[in-house]
Amino acid sequence: MMTMRRTPARLLLSFCSALALVACNGDKATTGSAPGGFPPATIQISVPSSLAVRQGATVSLEVNIIRTNYTATVFVTVTGLPNGVTAPSVSSTSNNQLLIPLVADTNAVLGSKSVTVNAQGTDVPFVTGTVSLTVSAK
Repeated sequence: MMTMRRTPARLLLSFCSALALVACNGDKATTGSAPGGFPPATIQISVPSSLAVRQGATVSLEVNIIRTNYTATVFVTVTGLPNGVTAPSVSSTSNNQLLIPLVADTNAVLGSKSVTVNAQGTDVPFVTGTVSLTVSAK
């Protein structure tokens, strides 16, 4: 039986190999964290629960973007608007507070409707918020 002689160089090599294996977590991917142990990149939004606009007027919808380890562009759209109410699609690279104009024409449909605010970025989960929009007579 042949035995290897434990020289200081071999011991150091064994130690460094073991240390590298532990540091790399056995080369297993971990869930719930990004490389380097940081939380994964995410976005969230905060919107008001309700908003009102008169026919022929404009109201600003405030959308707050909460970013976690995410600095790229966030695209925001508003869907499900009542007939006669429009909103532009907007994007934000660094501003985390957006004011989106909701424009109601003079013939906008009266009443309340639940509208959806959508936010998405690259490589982050898509998120939504809901606002009850009430259109009243001029």
